[in-house]
Amino acid sequence: MPQPHPSAASMGGGGSGLPLGGYNPYASLLNKANLKFQGNMDDMAINWSGEEWESHRRLVQFWRRQDGNDIHCTFAPVAPADRQPNSIVVSCIYWAEKNDCFLTSVDCIYLLESLIAVRFTVEEKNRIRRNLEGFRPITVSKCKPESAEFFKLIMSFPNPKPRNIEKDVKVFPWKVLPYALKKIISKYTASYSSTASIQTDAFHNANFPHGSTLPITPQQQTIIESSSIIV
Repeated sequence: MPQPHPSAASMGGGGSGLPLGGYNPYASLLNKANLKFQGNMDDMAINWSGEEWESHRRLVQFWRRQDGNDIHCTFAPVAPADRQPNSIVVSCIYWAEKNDCFLTSVDCIYLLESLIAVRFTVEEKNRIRRNLEGFRPITVSKCKPESAEFFKLIMSFPNPKPRNIEKDVKVFPWKVLPYALKKIISKYTASYSSTASIQTDAFHNANFPHGSTLPITPQQQTIIESSSIIV
């Protein structure tokens, strides 16, 4: 069975409900957040199980640990049956015609929100999408012969769904994900005039596996413990 082979390859932020005349205790974090990934993201696109190949999707779970302005992130595959409520999970989707794995823009923005614990407004999401254009996303549409089948595949996935409503969706090569997230965070400035809310609960949920109370499968633990900082 073929394996996908990944090849080499100023937006405003804010918060609502600000206390004490606009003071925001998370301003420093949002203004200087430094995202660090532990492990090789490309590993998520290889060595799939039979079930993952059959569905053309691997679920990838992320964990976060904050150390000052640094946000350390690790990740590992998770079986659908092992996915926990409120965990951070996105879809690594195999596009057979391109023999490569992709991530939807919907999942990319969701992952960014989850890692830095901010809920973006529609306006800010649009800014993020414009910033992501540099990574040359592909528009997947049911009206395009070259992407119609892949569109149907994306729309057919059960929860966690990598899309919102049934309409054209942009996808990015999986291999660019860490660089895309870092680019957006590097452009993030703390103006706090439009962001819907800061998700304080996210600072306590989806914690880094070491010391976390979230269940972790033996496979995930092995992958996490053998990882090294590469991005």
